[in-house]
Amino acid sequence: MPLPPPIARSVFAACIVGVLLCALSSYAWCNNPAILNKVLVVPDRGGVSLSIKGNPSQVSAEVLTNPNRLVIDFNDTAISKTPHKIQASEWGLKEIRLGINKSATRVVLDFGDNPVPTHRLRKLGQGLFVEIGTAKHEETAGNQTEVSAANAYKIG
Repeated sequence: MPLPPPIARSVFAACIVGVLLCALSSYAWCNNPAILNKVLVVPDRGGVSLSIKGNPSQVSAEVLTNPNRLVIDFNDTAISKTPHKIQASEWGLKEIRLGINKSATRVVLDFGDNPVPTHRLRKLGQGLFVEIGTAKHEETAGNQTEVSAANAYKIG
């Protein structure tokens, strides 16, 4: 079987290279995660500020027991060089831990033996603010995670 002419081989090679470049560039663009930049305990504002560059595809939160903790997962989100363990003493909070759980960045507000106070998650500029134990939440029963659709990431 005769080989195709040189020009056909060049066009074929250029097409293969073009397809590979498009695939790689779209992979990098699609897999550009949000980044959790900073975690701050803000006692005078009554909560914890989570600074995020970009938009996580989904945010979910739940309360777990033994020890008592509020767990917040950010899908498609990476962690910057922020410390992965932060000591805290407000609202019965013992510490805040950051880590990876499956494909999500996990923020754990660990209350130890203390009950998880009433709280609310709010989207705030470039991030999320976790209001903890404030008078604003007295109408919220127990330790539910209340989210306003107008100012929150997609929860759950």
